[in-house]
Amino acid sequence: MINALSRLVLARLAFAGVITLSMLGKSEGKDTVIGEGPFRLTLPGQWRTEQSSDPTRWVYRSDNGEQLTVSVLGFKGGLSVDERFKSFKRLTELRKHAEAATPGLTAVTTTDTTFGDSGGILAARYGGTQPTVHRRFMCLMLGSTSAFWVFYYESVGLAGSESDARAKTIMNSIVVPR
Repeated sequence: MINALSRLVLARLAFAGVITLSMLGKSEGKDTVIGEGPFRLTLPGQWRTEQSSDPTRWVYRSDNGEQLTVSVLGFKGGLSVDERFKSFKRLTELRKHAEAATPGLTAVTTTDTTFGDSGGILAARYGGTQPTVHRRFMCLMLGSTSAFWVFYYESVGLAGSESDARAKTIMNSIVVPR
């Protein structure tokens, strides 16, 4: 009986030790929370803001080869639902076309674009790679009744699964006004 009890206590102590050690390596509370006027998001780990001469563009960089660029295109007057959808789809096509048509970029491939709508916010997402320079990217575009947002994540040198996971974490944290 004592031997079984000792094993149980030892197992509980070992489990608690493993949990404590695993929590020491986590970056809880060390994420970068961005709260700009027109959007909010959370970036995993430590990021810094880069200066931009364009007041409709925000750029954030991590220390491990990642960058997130956020652009916003606001509307003065309202668009009808049909006009907004057509404009959003056209902007998405132009943005995606620019991936492969930009001079100097070679061997860029993109995924199919996924479109959606959630609570009146249009969404489009695609990703891609440029293997020659170990670059991966993901673009999330959102469209409300007052603006279109482009959230463009890219990484250089990160493994594909790590880059994809970090991009999805960022994209899933984004909040924009309706």
